[in-house]
Amino acid sequence: MSIEVTEKPFIKLRSLEAVVARRSLTDCLIMHVDFRGVEVDWDKKELERSLFLGCYFDNFDYEIRLRNRGAHIFPRLSGLPFDPYQADLYTPDRLLLERNASTGESRDDVITKRFYETGGRSPNVVEGLAQRLHDSCIDEALRDYINGVDIGMPRKLVGFMGGHSVPRATPAYDDCARLARTLAQRDFIITTGGGPGIMEAANFGAYMAAFDDAAFQDAISMLDPKQQTKNYTAFDQSVEVIDKFKNGMDNLSIPTYYYADEHNNPFATKIAKYFANSLREDGLTSLCNHGVIFCQGGPGTIEEVFMSCVQNYYQLGVTSPMILFGKEFYGNVDLIKSTHVFEVLQFFGKQSAEFAKLLLITDSVEETLNFILQASL
Repeated sequence: MSIEVTEKPFIKLRSLEAVVARRSLTDCLIMHVDFRGVEVDWDKKELERSLFLGCYFDNFDYEIRLRNRGAHIFPRLSGLPFDPYQADLYTPDRLLLERNASTGESRDDVITKRFYETGGRSPNVVEGLAQRLHDSCIDEALRDYINGVDIGMPRKLVGFMGGHSVPRATPAYDDCARLARTLAQRDFIITTGGGPGIMEAANFGAYMAAFDDAAFQDAISMLDPKQQTKNYTAFDQSVEVIDKFKNGMDNLSIPTYYYADEHNNPFATKIAKYFANSLREDGLTSLCNHGVIFCQGGPGTIEEVFMSCVQNYYQLGVTSPMILFGKEFYGNVDLIKSTHVFEVLQFFGKQSAEFAKLLLITDSVEETLNFILQASL
């Protein structure tokens, strides 16, 4: 039986009670519901185009009964360390902090190992299908988060891009943390690639927006500047900060399993982790609806600048401010130290006044904040 593909959005149901309460399950997406040992009067329900993902049933006859009424059932896939039907965004506790008592590995460690053992970017068909299902469900969960389904209003995302190797207790790290904290205190959701360096600084600053200035200074002093942020010692220090300052401000990371050498920082309270790096890279720039701040970085950061440039110049989907934070790095201050990226952007700004309005190069936290606030009006 074929599945009819329509543009109509699905109604998501994630509990047995929600399924039982509805007469019509047409165009409903039912995820992770356990129907074993439960009497449901399916004869009284409309099941056309209903979709069951990763649900439990007593037996195959039960499934056939639903299929004959128009339901579509995607089976559970066993033997995987990840859930192909991941219904929600990850949390640090669930993905990074909870560890196996015997091996010391987190769920993220196990999934990363599996990713590379099964071909990395070139898995077999079944593994690849499981990964794509997972990433599609992460897409859906991320969309719900951005649209604010849980709070009744859209969230305002501001992205931070920058180098993974920028060490702690440097001006670049500290300025990024303070800027992210200031924006988070204005109800912006700070969004990063979830790794170390500038990404950690932004997630850390956003997390600490829930606390006063003294707590922020205390927390930043706990992060050993002698440790590079990609190693486990630095990660353990991050966990100590979280243990001391619980329930930080909501913020987001969008990492990928492709970069196994970049350990995810635990300061992001919501994690949308993908297998496909292409989905992650596009999402980072295209989802930040209230601006992207580009801090000091390497070729990967420069690539993200021009991905955002293309999106804004051609008005592909969301257009939002581009702030190059660091005049020496992005400007033309010094032939050796500068990348001259802003000069290239200005060239295109001369061809499009609308694009030019979205550009700013600065070293000022206050100027960045005002630029984003003005664009949000």
